[in-house]
Amino acid sequence: MPIKAAGNRRDSAFTFTSLNGPFSPSFVIAHSSFQYTLEKPFDFGLTRSEWCYVVVKFDFIRNNQPQLLIIDNTSLDSVLIFRIRDEELDTLLYRGGNAIIYEKERPTVWHTAMLDPRERDLLYLVALKAPSQNIHVRLIVRPPQELEQTHILYQRLIFVYLGCIGIIFLSALVSFALLRQRMLMYYAAYILFTAGWIFAHYGYAYALIYPHFPDLNPAIKPMTSLLALWFLFDLIFALVPQTKLRPVLRKTLKTLQAGALLVVLVAWFRVVVIYPPGLMLAVNVLWHILLLTSILLLLFLLFRVSSANLTAKLLILAVSAPLVMSIFQIFSNAGFLNAPSLNEHGLLAAQLFEALLLAFVIIYRIFTDQKEKASALQLLQGQQRQTLQSLISLQDNERKRIAQDLHDSIGPLLAAIKINVHRLEDTNRTKEEVAEIFTRTDAILDDSIAEIRNISHQLMPKGLSSKGLIHLLSDYFKDLEWLYKAHVQFKHKIEVSLPQEIQLNVYRMVCELVLNAAKHGQAKKISVEIETGSLSCKLTVKDNGKGFHVNDPPASMFGLVSMQRRVAYLKGEFDIDSQVAAGTCITVTIPLFIPG
Repeated sequence: MPIKAAGNRRDSAFTFTSLNGPFSPSFVIAHSSFQYTLEKPFDFGLTRSEWCYVVVKFDFIRNNQPQLLIIDNTSLDSVLIFRIRDEELDTLLYRGGNAIIYEKERPTVWHTAMLDPRERDLLYLVALKAPSQNIHVRLIVRPPQELEQTHILYQRLIFVYLGCIGIIFLSALVSFALLRQRMLMYYAAYILFTAGWIFAHYGYAYALIYPHFPDLNPAIKPMTSLLALWFLFDLIFALVPQTKLRPVLRKTLKTLQAGALLVVLVAWFRVVVIYPPGLMLAVNVLWHILLLTSILLLLFLLFRVSSANLTAKLLILAVSAPLVMSIFQIFSNAGFLNAPSLNEHGLLAAQLFEALLLAFVIIYRIFTDQKEKASALQLLQGQQRQTLQSLISLQDNERKRIAQDLHDSIGPLLAAIKINVHRLEDTNRTKEEVAEIFTRTDAILDDSIAEIRNISHQLMPKGLSSKGLIHLLSDYFKDLEWLYKAHVQFKHKIEVSLPQEIQLNVYRMVCELVLNAAKHGQAKKISVEIETGSLSCKLTVKDNGKGFHVNDPPASMFGLVSMQRRVAYLKGEFDIDSQVAAGTCITVTIPLFIPG
């Protein structure tokens, strides 16, 4: 049955597939009618190990000028072009593909064959093979000079792009060396791998870098595309602000990166191991699934934080362009879309736009970070000045309190002792009167010693490091019970080791609160509780004294003001609950690690 032509249709074709290659003895050209034109691409879908064939009939009414048949897909493993004569393969016009060593004599990276314009209705067979890949090709007929001009234009476009990317890449590395910003290294790595992806997309990576190692081809595109997305995620996380979804997205990202690493490793093992078609099909499917999933996750993350600041909005604008073009290219390669110019140059233009905009975003972010650091430094210096002023004020208040204690407590006692000493100068006093004066003076001296002990305890307890906080407070409570005849109930639950500064402050505050309750509040029962957690220490002092109005404390409670300032200095909380004739409860919570 002869191969039938379809009427007067120009440049028509038909397709078929076969497990037999064109050099196989059992290969037979299928018979069919020419029902397709070359205006639309030929889509064979996802293949396994079969060969895909296109039989083309050219009607040369073109001034008998030489013409080239061009196969635009540079990702095919095998491309063979034959001239058919008498339904037999007459001449092999071209042999190439990613599974064949690249010949330097090839004028372009595209697959081309010269057509014979001398005879009309010549038939040509195009044999294509790309195991476990989607075969989607266009057959183009152009004069050689037109192809040469297109090739020169492509070369200029590619090398202008590589020049821009090279300048950006080197600038990012120099900036990283000077500024030590990790985002610059992520950016440089992303630019490098994306450029490799673009370079492989145009077919120049194979032709210029490894023409004698065609087995590298199956690994280049998965490796460059997935690693580019890997570093893009790291760059986005370094640029966008914190978000509640960050831990979940991080875990998802780690999973995607693990899958990407697996695909890259499997693709690289393809260099030394021949995989069955089913495994390569699974790798290619997994690669595209990872690409689409990563793109969708990245867009979700960016839109999630789009309202945060200008950086996130610019990132959406920058990243969306190549992501959209990547999705377009995936669907174009699958045969769902047909826009040749956009498919050829869309990703390059979008990625160059993204690289330049990302550079602007990083520069803007570094500038704003430096500005925020300067503002934070000024704020820190202001806080340090305030802290220093608070410390000076605290010391002044401590001095005033000590002076008042000496004046109110020790002063009257010493004055009484002086009066008794002068009374002893009277020689007319009886022995009973002198003995009574001695007894009263001795009691006044005991009171003086107790008051001095209280004041000294609050200043600097020497036994804190040797006895420990609990033992030292217990000793203090015994002295206070003897002096003021008040019962102190002491409970403590300390589960962590307290820093020395915290112990000193806890000791001083507890002594101050208990002394106020016994001396000024005239309490007979005082409850003291100390409890520590992993981050804070809580003090509670409760008494049954006479109490006071919280909004109008008595002058005798002067020490509370000083204590409140001490607690504020320690970044803690101070709470007072007191009512007249109903006692007082004071709660203090201070962090175990004082913020700087």
